[in-house]
Amino acid sequence: MKFTGVGNYLEAVIEMVRFIVQIIRYTVITKQNERLMAMYQMRYVGGHVQVYDVSGKFLFSADTEREAREEMEEYAESAA
Repeated sequence: MKFTGVGNYLEAVIEMVRFIVQIIRYTVITKQNERLMAMYQMRYVGGHVQVYDVSGKFLFSADTEREAREEMEEYAESAA
């Protein structure tokens, strides 16, 4: 990188900080999703998704995996 002044240097530093924050956010979200998936199990049955807890208790069903993941997040938040 070539800097021609303090302003350009500060802009570069700010951009680097933004990039680092994005990496941290991605890592936190990824870890949260990994923990969430470890707590629940999805099974594909008859064209839809059934979600069970760790002990095998049925929790709910959804039309798609995406919908099931969204409901799992809501279910986990309400249980906390």
